[in-house]
Amino acid sequence: MLILKNNPQSAIRNPQSTGTATVEFVMAIPLLALIIAGTFFFGWLMRNHLRLRAADRYAAWRSVEDTPPSGAEIDEEFFDGRAEGTHLEGDSGSDETLQAFIVAARNQSADADELAENLVARHHVPRARGQKIKTKFTTSVEFWQKMAPGMMDSRHVREGRDWVRGEVNLGGSLRELYFSDIEQSVEDVAGENISQSLQNLFQNGW
Repeated sequence: MLILKNNPQSAIRNPQSTGTATVEFVMAIPLLALIIAGTFFFGWLMRNHLRLRAADRYAAWRSVEDTPPSGAEIDEEFFDGRAEGTHLEGDSGSDETLQAFIVAARNQSADADELAENLVARHHVPRARGQKIKTKFTTSVEFWQKMAPGMMDSRHVREGRDWVRGEVNLGGSLRELYFSDIEQSVEDVAGENISQSLQNLFQNGW
């Protein structure tokens, strides 16, 4: 029969183990503080990056639809006035839709290709616009400011796809491409009256 005896010394804590645990905890505090500070720092950077991406998309949309915003407007609306040196650099983006339109016309015929080229070259058609925003985010935390990457930038391109009724008139291009020889022949045979009538027909009512 196994008899368990109470050992009074087993209930007494070992002072040495208690001191060791305290020392280990004190030594871990700086590491834990660094991890927490790093988590907040990277969260701050990610927040600023997302704000910057939203701002450049808004700027590209504004440049296509209306006029691009100013750096002060971007700073006030997206960065709460906490950024420095915010400025925009506009450029022309890649007109993928227009190029696809020209390629599709080229696959139809040489005349359609020429008409598409004239349309893009001579008339106001939707164009792509790009906007690049550069700014520097500031913070009251000195450590974060030292670790920050300085100037941050982001660029976005938006295609213009809104066609306005009446802005594109293909009468001149169509006349030059298809009807110039016919007009010349009619003018040579019948005089200016029939030629002028055909011209009015092609441009206005045809």
